[in-house]
Amino acid sequence: MFRLIPSAALLVLLVTSGPIAAQGLSIGFVDVQKVIFEYKKTTEITRTLENRIRQERSIVKQKKAALRLKIEERQMAPVDEKNAGVLERAKFDRDIRLAQVDIELSEKSAIIQLEHDLVEHMKKVYKEVRREAQAIALDRGLKAVFMVADDKISGRTRDEVSSEILVRPVLWFDPSHDLTAELLQRLNK
Repeated sequence: MFRLIPSAALLVLLVTSGPIAAQGLSIGFVDVQKVIFEYKKTTEITRTLENRIRQERSIVKQKKAALRLKIEERQMAPVDEKNAGVLERAKFDRDIRLAQVDIELSEKSAIIQLEHDLVEHMKKVYKEVRREAQAIALDRGLKAVFMVADDKISGRTRDEVSSEILVRPVLWFDPSHDLTAELLQRLNK
């Protein structure tokens, strides 16, 4: 909420300040969410991550199938109540439990690694978006570029709607100052 105050204050200053407006302070706007979703690199990394998820699921599925076979094998084996049989059964039960833990760890590890890779990609894309937005702003002599969001509110609860509204520091802007299409064009070269 406190982050919004400086942006909102700047906008109020821009709208109400005659001398600053007369000096030709020019600003632009970018729908960053649209840029990220339509940026070719994002589409490519999404495809790559989806393939990795499918591969990880396939590996886990194979491990689970092998474990099921082992368990079925154990259930079909005759019960030997002698010391050697009890020891063998305990060893087998331990191996099954280790295999279950291995599957759980594999799944968790894959999720953590994918999340890390996604975060790194998002940081990289955001840096590229900022760099290109700065280049456009400098080319056009703009003093600032603000993020805007689609004007649709999709929240289903009062809290969701409130959150969506509060993270949007720009209520309205002149569409002729929208740099989104140009930014996408530059990024997707």
